Amino acid sequence: MVVPGYAGVRSPKWLHTITVQDTPSDSPIQAEDYKLFPSYVTQETADPAQGMTINGLPLNSAICEPAPHAHLSPGSATLRGYATATDRAVVRVDVSLDGGPDLVAGRVGRPVRQPMVLDVLARDPRSAKGRARAGVRAWDDAGQTQPALPDDTWNFKGYLSSAWHRVPVLVG
Repeated sequence: MVVPGYAGVRSPKWLHTITVQDTPSDSPIQAEDYKLFPSYVTQETADPAQGMTINGLPLNSAICEPAPHAHLSPGSATLRGYATATDRAVVRVDVSLDGGPDLVAGRVGRPVRQPMVLDVLARDPRSAKGRARAGVRAWDDAGQTQPALPDDTWNFKGYLSSAWHRVPVLVG
C-alpha cells in the first residue's frame, strides 16, 4: 500500500494484514526510529521518547529536468519537476537560473493538493554564461515556503530536509 503525502515508513511495500488501532504502533520503526530531534541532539544523546514522531511530509519541490550539468542556452530554460505538501495546497513555485537570488514566480493554475508537476520558463536576467544553478522553491496556501539552506533544518538523522532544490547547469 502506498499512502501519498505520508512518510515512506508509513507506506510498507507489502501488506499481510491491516490493524486499525487508536494508538501509535509500538513497532521499532514507529516507536524509536522515525523521530525528529532538535539540531542540538546527537545520535548519542537522542531519547526516542522525546523525539517528535514523523507523520506528514513538509512542503517540498524538486527539479527533474534539466539534469545536473546540462547545457542550457543563455536567457531562458524550461524547468520540469514537482511540488508537494501533505496537508496544504501548493499555490506557487519560484524558479531561478542563478540558484535563488533572481527568482521568477512559476504559474500554478489553481491550488493543488496532490503533487504538482512543474513546467515553467525561467529567465536569467543577467544572461550569464558559464556555471549556474537552477533552483526551485514552493509556497503553500498558508504562505509558508521552503528554507533556503539544508542547515536551516539540520538534524543528525537528516529527516524532513526540504531546502530549495538546486541543480548545477552550464549556460552558454
